[in-house]
Amino acid sequence: MDLVCRGREEVVAAFVAQRDVDYEIGSIELIGGDDHVVLGALIPGLQEVDGIGVEGAIYNVFAVTDGKVTRITDYLKRNDALAAAGVDSAAREKE
Repeated sequence: MDLVCRGREEVVAAFVAQRDVDYEIGSIELIGGDDHVVLGALIPGLQEVDGIGVEGAIYNVFAVTDGKVTRITDYLKRNDALAAAGVDSAAREKE
């Protein structure tokens, strides 16, 4: 999945576009890095988003600058998201 939001307007637009989607979230994982935060959402039965096949989970990497989200990048794989956020390899081995 290749969704990247840059800047405030794109981040807000991404959230607004998803507010009416009816996903049932089974669990979430939140991992903080120095200037990024990873949000993993396990969504039972989720097989596709915007025509892209997924395996029941989506990972968002939030870039944070001066305490504000400045970019969101979506990933389908936990390790890819954690690596992009600069999270150490010990946390990535959990998968």
